[in-house]
Amino acid sequence: MLHLVIIYCVSLFSICSCNNASTNNTSVGNTKKEQLVVSQPIVEGNSLVKDSIVQLTDSLKCNITIVRKTDDRIDELSPSEIKMFLYSFSKECSKNIEYTEYSNEVLFKVIELYPSQVMDCIKLNSDIEFEYILSELSSPLLDINGKKLITKVQQAEGESAIKSKIIESLKKAME
Repeated sequence: MLHLVIIYCVSLFSICSCNNASTNNTSVGNTKKEQLVVSQPIVEGNSLVKDSIVQLTDSLKCNITIVRKTDDRIDELSPSEIKMFLYSFSKECSKNIEYTEYSNEVLFKVIELYPSQVMDCIKLNSDIEFEYILSELSSPLLDINGKKLITKVQQAEGESAIKSKIIESLKKAME
């Protein structure tokens, strides 16, 4: 758990964007890992950490701590925090009621505030379970303003295929 908190804290201080990061996928045993190589320096405490590597592992899937940190910092999320939040989604999470309810609520906030960044992260990171995120968007657990969200997504810059899938899921949510 401490390892997860440290990983998340390092990413909090990240000033990189999804566009400025390169990813390398590696495999160790049955645990898939992704390394996010940060091209800009990170400040950690009083020291500067150059070429920091944040490892995203399957252990981050369904992690309620990531959702809580995302919600706490909702008005000032960095692209790496958005990526980590999106990475935490997995179809395995449907078994975890606490995670599912909270992450669903925060997902709609993130889509509303950061539609372009969400689409960029999805486009650049194949390890994000986009289909599961779409299923979450089509099944909100709280009342949402679907028309407002659809307008925000339509007006945001992003790949048209990703944008249309998100809009389609939001329309399903309104039915």
